[in-house]
Amino acid sequence: MENQDPATDEKNLFVAPAEVDKLRLIWIGFVVVTFSYALIAWFLSPLEAKEPGFLRMAVIVAAIISGTMIVVTFLMKSMLASMTRGSYTSFAIVRWAFIESMGPLGIILKIFGADTTTALAFILLSGVLLATMPPSLNEGEELRQSLR
Repeated sequence: MENQDPATDEKNLFVAPAEVDKLRLIWIGFVVVTFSYALIAWFLSPLEAKEPGFLRMAVIVAAIISGTMIVVTFLMKSMLASMTRGSYTSFAIVRWAFIESMGPLGIILKIFGADTTTALAFILLSGVLLATMPPSLNEGEELRQSLR
């Protein structure tokens, strides 16, 4: 019997409908939490921005981090799939966590003195992208096919 890579082991790649149902609840949690960040940013009082150059740099760094998360999540699916060893549950949660991480960046920017619009841009982008990424059997099957 030959040693098989866990990333291509058939039993690790199967996506059961019950698994998708559980993932749907987790996904809803990610979406709700992300939109709750918008409420936090709306009512949060920012610190006094002491140096405008710092705030500008913080927004640029947050945008670069967000862009990287988007690229990894949407354009590097096969890399993420191999990193999660073909487990659709791990794959989906890691992707959602990458996208959800843009929400706290918006809150951090607001704390640093950014206006509410800038903070909400990061948070709402995160929420909208998450809303377009529900778990599905089709995506699980695509993951399985991409690792063959």
